[in-house]
Amino acid sequence: MQNALPTVEGLTPLILWYTFVGVVGIGGLIVLYGKVVEVFQKHRKNREDAKAKEDGTIQGQLKEINRRLDTIDDYIRESDKKFDRDNRRLNSLETNVAHIEKGINALARAELAHIQHDLTGNHGDNLGRAETEITNYLTKKEDDHDLG
Repeated sequence: MQNALPTVEGLTPLILWYTFVGVVGIGGLIVLYGKVVEVFQKHRKNREDAKAKEDGTIQGQLKEINRRLDTIDDYIRESDKKFDRDNRRLNSLETNVAHIEKGINALARAELAHIQHDLTGNHGDNLGRAETEITNYLTKKEDDHDLG
């Protein structure tokens, strides 16, 4: 038994090349035909929509209403994104303001204790508490309040 392939007379590389180019060309024509059909269908649909809109038919009115509703839906989605972003920023600002208020209150109590001590020479314990309160405020870890 012999394993040799039979030879084909008259089959040259040039013929194989022409065959390959022909098959690729036919495939390209098929794709082009599909695109042309798609363009014509789209054009026909646009004409029908325009005609229905001009006629004032219910179908045309419904399509126009749906188009407007889609526009409104897009606007609402964008507004929701902006609202969420603004809400996060507002929450962050509220946290920062609360932290600043604590600091101002600590400083005000310290100043009051200092004034009382200067006036009467007493209230040294108030000065100690005020110092502790300010120290705690100033050395508090950043994790405890949002500075961003």
